[in-house]
Amino acid sequence: MKLLPMAILLVFGLFVVSSGTHTTTSDAISLLRWRAMFESWVVEHHKCYRTVGEKEKKFQNFEYNIELIEEHNLGNDSYTLGLNKFSDLSVPEFWVGNTGLIAYKPNEVMINDRYSLLPDDVLPDTVDWRTKGAVAAVKDQGLCVLKDATLPRVPMNDELALKKAVANQPVAAAIVINDHLMHYSGVVVSALNPSDTIENFQGLITDETNCRYYENLRDLDHAVLIVGYGTDDSGRDYWLMKNSWGADWGQEGYFKVARNVKDKGGWCGIASYSFYPIKKAQIPPIPQGEQHRH
Repeated sequence: MKLLPMAILLVFGLFVVSSGTHTTTSDAISLLRWRAMFESWVVEHHKCYRTVGEKEKKFQNFEYNIELIEEHNLGNDSYTLGLNKFSDLSVPEFWVGNTGLIAYKPNEVMINDRYSLLPDDVLPDTVDWRTKGAVAAVKDQGLCVLKDATLPRVPMNDELALKKAVANQPVAAAIVINDHLMHYSGVVVSALNPSDTIENFQGLITDETNCRYYENLRDLDHAVLIVGYGTDDSGRDYWLMKNSWGADWGQEGYFKVARNVKDKGGWCGIASYSFYPIKKAQIPPIPQGEQHRH
């Protein structure tokens, strides 16, 4: 039998449980790999931990997250997960620092039927407001709070009305955060070989099972900007959304989710609470010399 490398033997020896149960060799090898990946990730993302204990806690979060990522990516889903700047956070830590929403009651907003779908409406099949210069650059805003109650609201729980609205302009929307959204990435981490990556993966999130259950508007906890919609090569309808977690998250700050789902509220509640800005008429300034005519 070939001897294992000394480094692996040393690590293997460190994980003897007091009860006499031993961690398997494959577990020890996985732990070595994850430790190496964590140290590389720490350098890449310029992380600095105050204590050894804090770093160990962050590694445990990292270990949990990478197990979730690799298990998901072994499946046959329409999107993949990957390492990103959030990979050392627990889910509660992530929610506290990167979600936030003040959802007003329906009678506190301007209810408007401007975008209710009419029988003779003909909408484009694909829209992407980024190509028309109507979308600002992605920023890392952390907490993105939708709180302006003066914005008119798109008819509630109506994806066709939302489609009509987005066909005319970008639309702000509230969602229930999806657990997998934290790890949504444009780079796939292979479970078999971490050096194998697929760049620019265009994943479409169709699974709603990871959306937290919500009963009313108060449960919606994150704001996004819908900047387009379309249908992918597999015939799946999608919404194109801009997030507020920086251009180093997802698909350069954007992500795609399923459109026309069974739930009337849309994917993770996207059609439940959406708004659009309107341009208010401005009174032109009085020309110089005419101020005192009256």
